[in-house]
Amino acid sequence: MRECPACTFKNDDDASTCDVCDEPLEAAAPAAAAPVNAVKAWHQEGLRLIARETDDRMRTLLRSNLAALVEALPPDEAPPVATP
Repeated sequence: MRECPACTFKNDDDASTCDVCDEPLEAAAPAAAAPVNAVKAWHQEGLRLIARETDDRMRTLLRSNLAALVEALPPDEAPPVATP
């Protein structure tokens, strides 16, 4: 896991930016055997799940309302919309 220097979120080892705040991550340090703090690990996983759930909800909301938003625009301002 790679810790973000800005928000301390634990990102996957292959991440180049933080999943929470998009801060660039430093090069991975050699793995050292450190004691596991169960509370901190639980908190970090909770933050990751909340971020993913929020993203999913926003995508669903945008998709469900996109057609209504485009219809509300004047015809000359409406962008082309691809239907899934």
